Amino acid sequence: MGKLIDQDDEHVVNPIDRGAKEEDKVKELRRLSLENEPTVKEFLEKLDSKYGTESKTSFKEPEKILEKASRPSIRADKPWHYVELVRDSFRFKTVLENIEQLPNIAEDLKEAGFTVIKIDTEKVLRPGFWGWRIAAFDLKMPNGQLVEYYLPLKELEEAKKNGNHELL
Repeated sequence: MGKLIDQDDEHVVNPIDRGAKEEDKVKELRRLSLENEPTVKEFLEKLDSKYGTESKTSFKEPEKILEKASRPSIRADKPWHYVELVRDSFRFKTVLENIEQLPNIAEDLKEAGFTVIKIDTEKVLRPGFWGWRIAAFDLKMPNGQLVEYYLPLKELEEAKKNGNHELL
């Protein structure tokens, strides 16, 4: 499944000063993330209570944001990719007990007021070589920040805990 808003990736940006220094853009992303954290945590607590799932939030380290914003493999396809386009400076996840929970949680996202920019369910439906089964959403928060919400299956999380990335 693809994008749900009618804009090119180049025009879906975080609400930060595009003319600022890269380090200042990262600081602004952190400020936006801290604004969004209470809303996201409240949403995740409701989900976990409703579905018996486990969720958590995390922040991408500043140096990782800068590295991603200038990664040659990304810039090869998107020469306009800079810090303001990074969508995972703040991210959160919910571990699914089973795949049947995914449509209900997607509906809960919309009801909570998050704008869904992109849905990637390809890895859930057709796991790659390593067996990763995960759905990912790119979201736009009420303050305009772009964030990532990913939903791995419990079997993936168990395999990671055991130090084995390949699911048999």
